[in-house]
Amino acid sequence: MDEEKTPGEPTDESEEALELDEVKTDGNVDNRNLPGLQDLKSNGPENSAENGEEEEKGEKNNRNIVNKNGANGIDSGQTDLDATHEQLEVPKGLPNDKENSRDSISENASSTEGSNEATSPTKSVSPRRAKRRAIFVSYAPEASFLEKRFISYTTKELKNIGFCDDIWFDKDDSQPIESPSCYQQRLEIVEKCRAAVMFLSESYFNSLICCHEGRILLNRDEEKEGNEEVEKPVKLFCINLSDKLPQEYKQLAERALNLSKYSASSVAELSSVVVGKFSEALEKYAPLFGLRIPTPPREPDVLKLDRKKPVSSWNIHDVQAWLASFKMQAHCALSFEENEIDGFLLVSMKETDMENHLNIDSRVARKKLLQEAKKIQEEQDQLKGNWYLKCKKSKVKEDSVYVICDPSDARFYHNLRADLVQKNLKVFKHERLGQSREEFLQVNSPHLASSSHVIVLLSTAAATSLFVYNEVLFADWLGKPLVVAMTANSWDKLRPNLQAILGSCPAVNFQDNLYEDSVAILLYRLKPFRNMPAVILEQEFLDRMFEGLKPLRVMAAVPEMSSVEMEDTSPRPNLFLSYHWDVQNKVQELVQFLESHGFQCWTDVSNANKRHAASKSPTHENSQSQIQRNIKAAVAVVCCVTPKYVCSENCIKDLSLAESMNKPVVPVMLQWLAWPPEGGRVRRILAPLQCIDMSNDSLFKRNLSTVESHLSKFAGSHNPRDTHVIEHVRIARNQRSTKSVI
Repeated sequence: MDEEKTPGEPTDESEEALELDEVKTDGNVDNRNLPGLQDLKSNGPENSAENGEEEEKGEKNNRNIVNKNGANGIDSGQTDLDATHEQLEVPKGLPNDKENSRDSISENASSTEGSNEATSPTKSVSPRRAKRRAIFVSYAPEASFLEKRFISYTTKELKNIGFCDDIWFDKDDSQPIESPSCYQQRLEIVEKCRAAVMFLSESYFNSLICCHEGRILLNRDEEKEGNEEVEKPVKLFCINLSDKLPQEYKQLAERALNLSKYSASSVAELSSVVVGKFSEALEKYAPLFGLRIPTPPREPDVLKLDRKKPVSSWNIHDVQAWLASFKMQAHCALSFEENEIDGFLLVSMKETDMENHLNIDSRVARKKLLQEAKKIQEEQDQLKGNWYLKCKKSKVKEDSVYVICDPSDARFYHNLRADLVQKNLKVFKHERLGQSREEFLQVNSPHLASSSHVIVLLSTAAATSLFVYNEVLFADWLGKPLVVAMTANSWDKLRPNLQAILGSCPAVNFQDNLYEDSVAILLYRLKPFRNMPAVILEQEFLDRMFEGLKPLRVMAAVPEMSSVEMEDTSPRPNLFLSYHWDVQNKVQELVQFLESHGFQCWTDVSNANKRHAASKSPTHENSQSQIQRNIKAAVAVVCCVTPKYVCSENCIKDLSLAESMNKPVVPVMLQWLAWPPEGGRVRRILAPLQCIDMSNDSLFKRNLSTVESHLSKFAGSHNPRDTHVIEHVRIARNQRSTKSVI
């Protein structure tokens, strides 16, 4: 099934085009067309209604134009596209740009009416425009009350001086801060912002999302040495609230604003220091600076509490309505109002904060406030729309594994699942794709939330898969331990936020190692042995497990074994013959015939009757690697069927490896037996195939040409440069590479 994109999600190309347009036209803005403060205050419901009528008339005219174009045989979709390009080429603020003027007035009007925060312009800006905000505020959601108060006040002051349309602060966004949507949105915006204000503190360094944001921003830092070739550099404005910076943040030490010498200052004084230090430099990265002035909030006539609105999204008036709902004392409500306590600050408030910063002396009052806050949060956790909060509190089931993979990797998933189930692990993956991102996550969240481990299958398709992307971010938001099964080194294709999340996760290299060895390492990671089997040398085994698990970032940086190097030492065959040692003579005759007709064949005649013994020898890995390389290079696998062959372990291994690699299998019957043969897995693979009967000398000679004609079809369609085949080769090298072939 094709990947589903979130409706309304703009492409990177369109976003970059719009960003460039805004930057280019920033200098051409006619300030005379911008509404003044008095005009903004006069924009009441009547003006908004008039603007709405003008917009409706404009839409009707546009529809009439489109209908006329359609009647003349013009593609309406192309007409709309051309019109869009024309609008983008017209500088903003010019007299003929009436639509932009109406939009600006309408935005200010809606901001005056609906916003309860002096600096909450996000609600009057379209989601598409909000995603293109140039300045990102990076802070720890788990920060203390005092720290969040400082962050909130500083951001508000920056918005008040003209940055209201350039700063993205999740507090002012419509998404609840505690939701996975906000988590994902933060990681997406940090990839594209042009500047970032970082509030570095102990809580920042210990926050999961801040660790990801920090890695992304440090990698994009325009002042970092050797970062000249970064595609989208970012300017970092750092406020240091910590006594000591971790090693990875040392590059920011000299340019970070250290507020330690202002420890006795108030929040307002600290904010003024930050604004005075950074405001002038920030203007260079704010294409919308000064285009709109934030207006003071209008107090509602009647305080009414919406109990379904997330607490973290409450504004000051919502908090006042909440206090009135349980008849809190007037002086407490007044203290909350004077200190501008909203939901953002309320959720992080403790009893000591109320006593020290809000001057609430009554212990009974403080306890009541905390109890009521906890009560309404628990009520909201049970709401149907807050399914993600229930997931975060769901009980983890031991030995339960969730596999995140792209639908195109289903074959590899089923093979891996079979091996994990044999070790008494319960394995799940997404069951339904849904119609949207929200539905996709919601229907698959129960299994993901209850799993004790999450495996990410990293293939070429998975690196750019929306399904994998959404599930990885959701699993990371849940705090699940992630393990990467790397079937293809597609690190460079991962988005920066996925690199930040998965880069430090332990990874198993299925691409370059034998499949069974990789599965053993993965199993040991998921379910360590309590009692080491006597046949295993404990230290040697532990060393192998340790070497097999490395952070994905480290593993991806190691240059993989070039397939060209392998070709230099081992010629690539066209055909791979799988057989049992009891029919070596007939196999040799078959090989001679095929090679005389232009095929290259690979057989291990000299060691055919010693494969089982070889599997225990020190050279087993080299032998298996050679077998693996040859079967993945073959265009088809010739399966020489005999009664002993179908009962052998090598038969199952060979057929499973061929199946996992999507290699065509051509069964030839060298000794008669009922078709299809008995045996669960062997029967499942061979039953759909047509067997060529060569069970006696007469049939053997007669059907040699039939075998040759069958194989010629596969050889003719094989293209060694076909990327699709190369992808299956990579997956197979990880999957069943341990499966000995004869």
